[in-house]
Amino acid sequence: MEFFTTQQLYATGLGPHQIRREVTSGTLTRVRHGLYRRGEAPDAPREEHQLLATTWDGVLGFESAAVLHGLPLLKDPPALAQFLRPGTGRSNSRSGRVLRSAPLPDHHITDVEGRAVTTIPRTVVDVTRRGGVEAGLVPWEAARRRAMLAEELDEFDREASEVVELLVRRHGIEAARIARDVASSLSESPMETRSRWAMRQLGLPEPVQQFEVYSRDGEFLGRADFAWPELGVLGEYDGQDKYDRLARRGESPAQVVRREKRRQESMEQEGWIVVRWGIEEVIIPRKLQRILLAAFARARSQRHLLAPS
Repeated sequence: MEFFTTQQLYATGLGPHQIRREVTSGTLTRVRHGLYRRGEAPDAPREEHQLLATTWDGVLGFESAAVLHGLPLLKDPPALAQFLRPGTGRSNSRSGRVLRSAPLPDHHITDVEGRAVTTIPRTVVDVTRRGGVEAGLVPWEAARRRAMLAEELDEFDREASEVVELLVRRHGIEAARIARDVASSLSESPMETRSRWAMRQLGLPEPVQQFEVYSRDGEFLGRADFAWPELGVLGEYDGQDKYDRLARRGESPAQVVRREKRRQESMEQEGWIVVRWGIEEVIIPRKLQRILLAAFARARSQRHLLAPS
């Protein structure tokens, strides 16, 4: 991607008024003060942040590194690009970027599309240190799942632990230690990660993730996001992103919903209690607690009624 300074645009014959007109029309995009590129501005915060982050030299870290690695974040990336440099000093802001300092050995730096970026293990530790456990678990669990699918989970965990030990005296390291100890490799979306963390915070029973459900005849009925097999309860996060992910090629949203409804009915016919929740219950965990406790009570009551007298 090619960038142009104000002076370079002046050299092509454009003046301040013409530059402003081209920015207004979308022919030019102002990336930051004194720097432009051809074409319209990105329409998504992550794309806009990635564009901003690639306009300086240096090692990208924290949320900026997560964006370049393609890891999800709890919130949209910050307005300022995040850079990391070796040292133990304070952070400071400079014209659209934040320069942070911390111990930064060479093996914590990798290359992503020609840019120097902190490695994935270092990135998730730093995001957790800065944002807290829940903010860190979102990219951390995505990174662990990616590593598991690549058969590199042990290596990832070892490197993440090494980062935690290196930064043992840095601010926020306790949150990173907690995230390291509780992070799953089975969460398939940020909302599954957040649901699981909410359950843990509420003191609810630990669920089994990606639980495979079979009929009494051995027919595979599907997988549930969460399960409490000893209680006979299955749990599903029910958001639009889930249906987008489940859609088969050429399948309409209505067809996905009908298929999911049939899947749930087949599980319920086998005696399972199926409970669903959405983003509101994750954001307000007490609502999730009420839904799950009600499902557990229904399951116990159902088992009591079915028990032989």
